[in-house]
Amino acid sequence: MAEVYARCTDFRDSDPELSRARLRTRTVERREGPTVEMTETGVMGFPFRARFRVRLHPPEAWEAEGRSNMGHTRNTYRLHAEAEGTRLELTMDLHLIGPYRLLTPFVRGFVERRVAREWGDYARAMEAGHRA
Repeated sequence: MAEVYARCTDFRDSDPELSRARLRTRTVERREGPTVEMTETGVMGFPFRARFRVRLHPPEAWEAEGRSNMGHTRNTYRLHAEAEGTRLELTMDLHLIGPYRLLTPFVRGFVERRVAREWGDYARAMEAGHRA
């Protein structure tokens, strides 16, 4: 579980190994104690640019609050040790704004599929011993 936590919370600038499911660029703007602030760009159905503030709660959890051109989100990530390995529990509280609100009835399934694909990429990379 410690290795998974370290890999999932190792935020780096424009890491060339970032998942291509959603994220395109990342700029870490500040690290202070358990807080990391960064800007990310990517595509989640539509292009986005978001600012995130991440609060680390080692050894098993972290929270991220983000604001973008599409809305705002509060995500909670919690790791659980299991016999087969480590399970990630992700809770997302996503609020769309402006014209994106019209998409609200359709977004849940789309976001679930995209996020599951992205974290699946990370898990396979970790199992193979590569950077995610």
